[in-house]
Amino acid sequence: MPYLDIRVVRAAAAIPAKEKVHDGHRKIPLRAVAAQHIPKELADYEKKAMQYGSGVWGVLKKTARKNGYKTSVQDYIDHIQEAQHGH
Repeated sequence: MPYLDIRVVRAAAAIPAKEKVHDGHRKIPLRAVAAQHIPKELADYEKKAMQYGSGVWGVLKKTARKNGYKTSVQDYIDHIQEAQHGH
């Protein structure tokens, strides 16, 4: 877990925020270091949130609709949580 190494944490903390994020680009120093070791297009790749990349969000939406929650997946999730906690 390299990001938990205290040397990495200290180095990251020492970099001003404006150097980490600029014009919509995020993680600039990390991407610069990565580009020295992997192809630049991979280092610059913007990841997608897990629920989109894995397809989980689509399954949740479909299941919510099947259970009568046509407009709000969050309401369906809240319903499931309440049912699990006996409320």
